[in-house]
Amino acid sequence: LEILDLDDTNNITTIPSLINFTSLKHLDLWGLDELITIEELPSSCEDLRIYYADDLVSIQGIPNTLKSLDISYCGDLQNFSINPFSIESLERLVLRNIESNFIIPENINLPQLETLILTGYNFSGTLPNQLYNSNNLKILDIIYTLIEGTISENISMLEIWPSHFLVSLAL
Repeated sequence: LEILDLDDTNNITTIPSLINFTSLKHLDLWGLDELITIEELPSSCEDLRIYYADDLVSIQGIPNTLKSLDISYCGDLQNFSINPFSIESLERLVLRNIESNFIIPENINLPQLETLILTGYNFSGTLPNQLYNSNNLKILDIIYTLIEGTISENISMLEIWPSHFLVSLAL
């Protein structure tokens, strides 16, 4: 099994450990309104997408080999087993409208990151210079956040999406 896609499935409160699914590469969870916990994922998992899981509180066992992490509209999410900003293999990081209060770490080592999308008032801190020095970062979309600071002069490689809601970022 390489792809597991669960959409609009009622009465699922826990995704049990999938550690034995050693071929699983993509896990898509959409509209699981009663989902509360996701347990351990296998190290083979490269792509985790979770959308509209309003009751989701905890994601445990996120492998540090993920290439794409997209968590959107999960209102109660507060507990990650690993800080998403520390997964060095990430190429795409999308965090939209989740309840966790994220402070962007001062030192980020995401050398493969191509896309960073952060939406919601629960993100704060400054954007580290390491983001701008990456040769891979192409898309930076940060709206409705409390992120502050100055956008580096090294931003010429980026495609900046419309972000007129940036808070106190100076160009």
